[in-house]
Amino acid sequence: MQNEGIKPNQFTLSSVLKCCSSLSELKIGKGVHGWILRVGVVFDVILENALFYFYVNCEDFGSAKWLFESMEEKNSVTWNIMIGAYLDTGNVDKAVDLFRRQGLKDVSIWNTIINGLIRNGFERIALKLLYEMVKDGTLFNEVTFSIALVLVSLLKDLELGKQIHGRVLLSGIHVDGFLRNSLIDMYCKCGEMKMALKVFEKMDTYFGRNENSIEEVISWSSIISGLVLNGEFEDAFKTFTSMVRKDIDIDAFSITSIVSACASFGVLELGRQVHGLVQKMGHKLDAHLGSSLIDMYAKCGNLDDAKRIFKQTNDMNVVLWTSMVYSYALHGRGREAVQLFEFSMSRGLLPNEVTFIGVLTACSHAGLLEEGCRYFRLMKEVYGIKPGVEHFTRMVYLYGRAGQFKEIKKVIDEKGIHHLRAVWRSFLSSCRLHRDIEMAEWVSENLLRCKTLDAGPYVLLSNIYAIKQRWEEVATVRGLMQSRGVKKHPCESWIQIRNQVHAFIMDDRSHPQKKRDMCVSI
Repeated sequence: MQNEGIKPNQFTLSSVLKCCSSLSELKIGKGVHGWILRVGVVFDVILENALFYFYVNCEDFGSAKWLFESMEEKNSVTWNIMIGAYLDTGNVDKAVDLFRRQGLKDVSIWNTIINGLIRNGFERIALKLLYEMVKDGTLFNEVTFSIALVLVSLLKDLELGKQIHGRVLLSGIHVDGFLRNSLIDMYCKCGEMKMALKVFEKMDTYFGRNENSIEEVISWSSIISGLVLNGEFEDAFKTFTSMVRKDIDIDAFSITSIVSACASFGVLELGRQVHGLVQKMGHKLDAHLGSSLIDMYAKCGNLDDAKRIFKQTNDMNVVLWTSMVYSYALHGRGREAVQLFEFSMSRGLLPNEVTFIGVLTACSHAGLLEEGCRYFRLMKEVYGIKPGVEHFTRMVYLYGRAGQFKEIKKVIDEKGIHHLRAVWRSFLSSCRLHRDIEMAEWVSENLLRCKTLDAGPYVLLSNIYAIKQRWEEVATVRGLMQSRGVKKHPCESWIQIRNQVHAFIMDDRSHPQKKRDMCVSI
């Protein structure tokens, strides 16, 4: 263009700077900036914004700040870029300060600051600003509603979610696939599956039928994932079957969710069928899908198939290796789990906090006290991983199996973890293992001080008394459960017959075939 003698205008130069920004070509972009100054092209706000965005996108924040302060005219796009830049670098205080400095705020500015706060983990401040936005009278658009629903999902505030859903309906905004999926996801994560299913079931009526669109596939994936997340495995299986029959494109996310349900429900045959579907559809066994299949086979009692999947993937991904370590631990093959863990470290794989939960579980199941203590130190001192509840629980169980109750007390005192109910439950379990009633009573006092509504500790203490035939104490514990409103949820059993899963609880009379006379031979 220059060779032809045609002088570029502001629009042309804005396009060139956008190209430099997209390619992160800082040197070329600076050359263009220099050319603009030499030739004397007059800057308008669009060209200045393009130059400003170029510097921000190329992470030359020094030049970006200088340009921002020197700009005589700033519009909402300018403020948006600068606020977004601070949020991207994690400088939340500066972003909020800049947001406060701005006079008239349009909806895009509010969306930028609220979404940025959510991405940086400041959900409560984001919620405060959302309320301010309502007070300010700024009308929500589709993006605002989606951001607000993500915030509700993180806070698990169902009441607020319903209010936002009501605002969506009152606003007259067209509920597109993206917003619909945000609603489904919000209700799923808040545990309100009835409403999630209602939104899902109405998608054909209100939004039209668009077979195998990205939005429709995501809707199916979201509802299956939500059902699994909320423990409604039977409905998850039915929905997945319906998805297959309707020829909806099945993505890896849906398959991972349903494989996870098979693992939790322990239905090996259905899990195998899903695995066969994966192979038939030609889905690549990536780290997440591969680890889900490994987990499913291991939890369904088939360690050989879990090992076969692990070898097939042939990937040095920490998620896969962690799943395999945990699978060995689950089957009481502690030494093999430890060997695999050692081998992964020798090949340069960096373990994460979940990997250490797996190897500590393996050590506790196999009674490998010395190795477990070494890995716990390794996790903190070498890999810089801060121990969480699961790590402390595994260590307490490890010491407990070895009968080293003094060490458990020492760990609880030194680490200041008296408030962790899971730790006391693990301690109480060890007391039952060694039939130490005195210690069990002391542990129970500490555990019940945490005001837990979980029936497990009460039942565990009651069983310890029952072993020693101390029936008065058993009655006292059961009476305490009743006075505190603690209820023991019945365990569930299930059986798979002809591709259908039948679930039962004790004294169940709800099954449709309960009246049929059935002869069972064992």
